[in-house]
Amino acid sequence: MLEVFFCNVGDGDAVLVRERGEDGRDYAVLVDAGRPFVESRDGSLRKDALEYLLDRQVTHLDRMILTHPHIDHVGGAARIVRAIRVDRLQMLTVPPEDARFVPRSFISTKKPPNGLRQMLNILKELCEAAQERGTAVETIQAGEQALTDRLTMTVYYPRAEIVDRQKQVFDALYRGDAVEEGLCTQVAKERNLSSLMLRFAYGHRSVLITGDRYAADWEGEAIPPCDILKLPHHGARGQEVHDAGAPQ
Repeated sequence: MLEVFFCNVGDGDAVLVRERGEDGRDYAVLVDAGRPFVESRDGSLRKDALEYLLDRQVTHLDRMILTHPHIDHVGGAARIVRAIRVDRLQMLTVPPEDARFVPRSFISTKKPPNGLRQMLNILKELCEAAQERGTAVETIQAGEQALTDRLTMTVYYPRAEIVDRQKQVFDALYRGDAVEEGLCTQVAKERNLSSLMLRFAYGHRSVLITGDRYAADWEGEAIPPCDILKLPHHGARGQEVHDAGAPQ
């Protein structure tokens, strides 16, 4: 049996995909991890991703996949890695082995580059925590793969030029190289467009998880129909689609 839980983590995303094996062994994938902390409000059922997993008695993840580097998708990942067993942590752009924290001397007059610096350091800290816990940190590969005998996952990459530009800038900043402010701003604003998209298929049913990649950017890619669609960018429509450079 396949279970798909869209965790109520407030302003953010965390999706648990779990196959319940007849032999009592489960296969569990967490796609995104919400924010570092979720504010509690009276009458609200929201909770952080780790609390949600523990409430579901999930103490082992076969994979945790981060669709893209925004705090509302990756912020809770480090707490999860430190608290429960995670076999594999996968993302599009992994910090290189010689990565250093991006220093505060990297200062811009614009908000996006500074936000990007903070996010890169969050990812660096996350990868260090994963390695300390014995979690494999991997660049996820595009295409279809079998997770179990019945469950398959198809990974859709963003546009190649966005992938290449992100890796170029991320690796340079991790090395301490100078990067032109305009290029940093562009890559920072493209983070939604850099979202991985994941299709999980089980039997004759499928669910498509789109991260924050705007539909205007992928609707022409002939992606097969699905039974359940997780709307991009929390279902929002806004000017950021145009600001990020998505096709009109």
